[in-house]
Amino acid sequence: MLAQAASKINLVPIVIDLFADQDTQAIAEKVVCIDALSLVKVQKVVLDLMTEYNIKSVLYGSGLEGNIDVLFWLEGLFLLHGNSAQVHQRYCNTQDFFKHLEQLNIPYPAISFDQPANAQCYLIKSAHNSGGVGLRSYDGSNLQIGEYYQQFQKGCAASVLFIAEKQCITIIGFHRQWTVSAIDFSFAGIIKQMNVPARISKAVRRWLEKLITVYALKGLGSLDFIWDGEQCYFLELNLRPPASMLLYPELNLLAAHMMQESLSKPAKLTVRALQTVYAKTDCEIKNSVNWPEWAADRPQKSVRIKENQPICSIMADGKTVGQVEERLQNRKSFIQNHVLNR
Repeated sequence: MLAQAASKINLVPIVIDLFADQDTQAIAEKVVCIDALSLVKVQKVVLDLMTEYNIKSVLYGSGLEGNIDVLFWLEGLFLLHGNSAQVHQRYCNTQDFFKHLEQLNIPYPAISFDQPANAQCYLIKSAHNSGGVGLRSYDGSNLQIGEYYQQFQKGCAASVLFIAEKQCITIIGFHRQWTVSAIDFSFAGIIKQMNVPARISKAVRRWLEKLITVYALKGLGSLDFIWDGEQCYFLELNLRPPASMLLYPELNLLAAHMMQESLSKPAKLTVRALQTVYAKTDCEIKNSVNWPEWAADRPQKSVRIKENQPICSIMADGKTVGQVEERLQNRKSFIQNHVLNR
């Protein structure tokens, strides 16, 4: 996603990635695949790349929430686009962050850093993950570093894409999103053109306007929330360009993120959705796969994908939400029945 957006504004993308999918390899000047985003591994790759390329700046995406030391190190060498390492560090100080939410009068599902009496009604969440990774129902296990309990909240899961600059928030759009299942909270999909009640959208905008006064938010980000009738609750911030930016190809979002260029919204935006397709069982991607144009994040050839791991992303657009949802389902079935069963 980021390599593609960078190439559109005439930048030369050099990518360090955990997957090195076919799309990225086709777009980037160079792709280095590593098996972890630890400081030691990233340092080695970056220092090697610096002998070959004149790297001027760094654009980062998801995956570094648990490796903030990498952001601090990169920030010492290059111009780091987006939120600073310090903002990430402050956000990951969960106890202080929730104190700020209390002070700012931003509601959220109840949390606890000690096992609550009715623990079966709580989820275990980590400040060092995003996209629902690691989020799980209470299973009797002890909390790991960075984890806390949060009460399960019913409702419609949603997010807002925004851009922050100079203490100002610009709302790009609201979305409905969904997870793999009722017990697997990993990100599964997101759709634009969600009919959020005006009172809810105004409340979420106020939250962001309050948060930017405490945290020096900068660039693209998203805020996840859940609402149920009259009530609306904060869930988490994503402090880097989120997947929802793919829903707005009409807008030059990366230029706004990196260069603070102003955005001019088109009069009418198409309904668009993105979904991640996960493997139902262990499988192998054959060399002969002819991927459809609406499939992205296409895995390398002859790679084995384990059960419940992502295979690819699919996109669909249309005039109505119902039409887009139907196209998504058809395309998901095509991947599962034709791509995987060749």
